[in-house]
Amino acid sequence: MALRVAKGLVGGTALAGGTYAGLCYYAIWNAEQRVKRIDVEIVELGKAVHKCEGEITASLATAEDIKRQRDAMAKKVEGVRVSLAKAEEQVARLKGDLEQFGNQVAEKDAKIKEQSQQTSLLRRMMQERKESVTVAKEALSAAHKEALRTRREMDPIKRLQLDRFV
Repeated sequence: MALRVAKGLVGGTALAGGTYAGLCYYAIWNAEQRVKRIDVEIVELGKAVHKCEGEITASLATAEDIKRQRDAMAKKVEGVRVSLAKAEEQVARLKGDLEQFGNQVAEKDAKIKEQSQQTSLLRRMMQERKESVTVAKEALSAAHKEALRTRREMDPIKRLQLDRFV
């Protein structure tokens, strides 16, 4: 084609009115060059499109992997939420148990205090009774001695004996 253009340019100058023909050949050559460049660009763009399709496929695969990971993480998060809810429920139950045990301990402390007061009262009563028993034993001993003395003094046989000697 370049040869035609060159012929046209040279021939155009040699021939009268050849300038128009040279101009036509140049325009044709220029259009063919543009078509070739466009063809090369189309091939390059086709390669780029093919490359982009590969990248899109890889990106979609990566996106699917990320979605699967996200779904797995969502399941883990849901599992953790369920575990957290169970743990919170258990904490609430344990707090209730702790409060109940605290109340029971307070009741037991009150019973212990009451029992210690009752034990103290019973000890005082036992001490008083021991003292009463001691006093009663002493009184019994004194009464026994008095009874023996009275018996000796008031014994009719002994009186008779005394009367005989007197």
